[in-house]
Amino acid sequence: MLVCAQCQMEFERRARGPIPRFCSGVCRRAYHQPKYEADGRAAKWCATSRANYRPRQQELRPCRGCGQPFTPSRSDGVLCSEACRNRDRARRIAPLMHERRARMRGGNAERFDPSEVFERDGWRCYLCGVVTLPNADRYAPRKTTLDHVVPLVNGGSHTRKNTRCACRQCNVRKGARPLEVMSHAWTSSEAE
Repeated sequence: MLVCAQCQMEFERRARGPIPRFCSGVCRRAYHQPKYEADGRAAKWCATSRANYRPRQQELRPCRGCGQPFTPSRSDGVLCSEACRNRDRARRIAPLMHERRARMRGGNAERFDPSEVFERDGWRCYLCGVVTLPNADRYAPRKTTLDHVVPLVNGGSHTRKNTRCACRQCNVRKGARPLEVMSHAWTSSEAE
């Protein structure tokens, strides 16, 4: 146990680094403050730091998510809002999750952007033929989703060849069933 040079409290030494004289930064500043004020260093530091202060230039940059110009609050900011951050996170993480699930079940997986598949299929649902809506609400029935023709649960692969564009309604309805079973289920439900 060590004793703080300012407050005289006992404290434990950190695992690494030099042996400290103070228990915290507050005690260290309180210990040295009178000395800095007496010799004029504190006033000089304050005057110098105020004189050299230059506010950061506020530059506009395009948002990586929506493309709208915005002023970032941090120097490395690339997304303008919480909504853009959520969309960007989903866009980056969803393909990794599909890939992981395919590999866990013994299927092949390749990394690709889902929009490649949507472009290839002309943004049309392969199950019902309706044009899907890419910018719709997450739970909208016509929201564009990526469907695995042979489901990952059944050993399907996460590849461009096994994925198709589907509307959310059809994708949820199909679930983890193979396409052959679904075509039979749809024809029997429409006949009733």
